[in-house]
Amino acid sequence: MILSTKRFASATIAVVLFAAACGGADDDTTAADDVTADSTVSTTTAAGEHDMDHGDEPMDHGDEHHEHGNDDGHDDGGSGHDEEVDVMYDDLPADVKAEIDITKAVVEQYKTAADAEKDGWRKATINLKGIGAHYLKGGPTGFLGEYAFDPADPNVLLFDGEGPDAKIAGASFILTEPDPAGYTGELDVWHYHYGVCFDLKTFLVIAEVDGHEGSAISMSTKQCEAKGATSFPIENLHMIHVWVAPGYIDDAPVFAHDHPDLYDGVTADSQL
Repeated sequence: MILSTKRFASATIAVVLFAAACGGADDDTTAADDVTADSTVSTTTAAGEHDMDHGDEPMDHGDEHHEHGNDDGHDDGGSGHDEEVDVMYDDLPADVKAEIDITKAVVEQYKTAADAEKDGWRKATINLKGIGAHYLKGGPTGFLGEYAFDPADPNVLLFDGEGPDAKIAGASFILTEPDPAGYTGELDVWHYHYGVCFDLKTFLVIAEVDGHEGSAISMSTKQCEAKGATSFPIENLHMIHVWVAPGYIDDAPVFAHDHPDLYDGVTADSQL
């Protein structure tokens, strides 16, 4: 794993994520408990340093995020989801399908979460409504990573539930590029999240923070911290889901953010 040179979390969060990668909730969580004393998370971005105050106010997204808006200059509020192209796998242009098939071949190596864990993938999120459980190389530390797009090397695998028997549904990519090139053409519209809610006891992401309007998995910073968790900014990361696993490939657009077969996952409201 190559840690991002463009952006790191504060030392406290980095220590927690490193602990998660080394052992997660099965290890001594005293260090995780200790870091909750400081309610201000300092982060470094490509644009410079700033502090994020985790008080009662929501994250201040300001004008710096307008670069994530739509081509018409409108700020979509934090996702890019409104611009998704609803194209099914069978309807992809031949050149795009050839690239997707490279990713599909990787996905098909892992039938279950247990298969992925044997190959070094680690759970990073709970099974979230619409998007499943995310497994990253290195676990939650993947949210600090800097990656170049390679259809043969997705850095997230998406599974349809909790536990080792959860079946694979697709893959995802996390890139620090502001405008990822991705697959050929313009069918793959990438999205981003302002932040995630990170459980310091389980070392798992349990929700997004200040998500787009209508998001079923979004909490406020205050709600996140009320659960003994911490909000962790990831707005520099751009992501896309690729639903290409057997049993899922025909039930949703290949680049959809949510998959309808995963709507039995956990919502933010169910955790409050």
